[in-house]
Amino acid sequence: MRDVTLGGLRVRITDGDDGGPLIVLLHGFGAPGDDLVPLVNVFDVPPGTRFAFPEAPLDLPPSFGIGGARAWWMIDFEKLEQAMSGAGPRDIAGEQPDGLPGARSLVIAMLEALQEEVGAPPERTVLGGFSQGAMLSCDVALHTDRPFAGLVRMPEIGTSGSVGAPGAARGNPTTARVAYRRASLNWPRYRRSRRSSWSFLPAFS
Repeated sequence: MRDVTLGGLRVRITDGDDGGPLIVLLHGFGAPGDDLVPLVNVFDVPPGTRFAFPEAPLDLPPSFGIGGARAWWMIDFEKLEQAMSGAGPRDIAGEQPDGLPGARSLVIAMLEALQEEVGAPPERTVLGGFSQGAMLSCDVALHTDRPFAGLVRMPEIGTSGSVGAPGAARGNPTTARVAYRRASLNWPRYRRSRRSSWSFLPAFS
């Protein structure tokens, strides 16, 4: 596995074939940059597939209790607590998290540099992520004309940038060629029980 800086982000890249399939996964809020690396051994992928794991730009303080904890943008916990203590659900469809546009720009720049680094065109690239990384991957797909082979979202909540945003991906069926599946938060149990349910083969056929 190589450790490089692309588009201003640290990225871990597994070995694979130049020009072959590429899967880019964005980790969630509060996780270290290598959090999703074990999924390399979970997914059913074509031979020679590379994985890339970008590291979020924000370094979170030790109070989060996880070594190397990072974030794509900061969460307003006071606002979140107020919303959760309210009398009922609140419509957040029109809201956009502070920091999301900046994170989007970083990921798009990283993807462009990554394409040159490994020779994988968008048509051979699947973009996805977990939690906050899933939100960001969907937002990126909807704000770029890159024809990704697929979009994979592991458990996340939506943002306004994920629905109705400009970009060719909104009406491009290639962004949905990989089925949306929910992954268990218990990664060891998930790896044992659902290994065979994650196949990327249709996206690259």
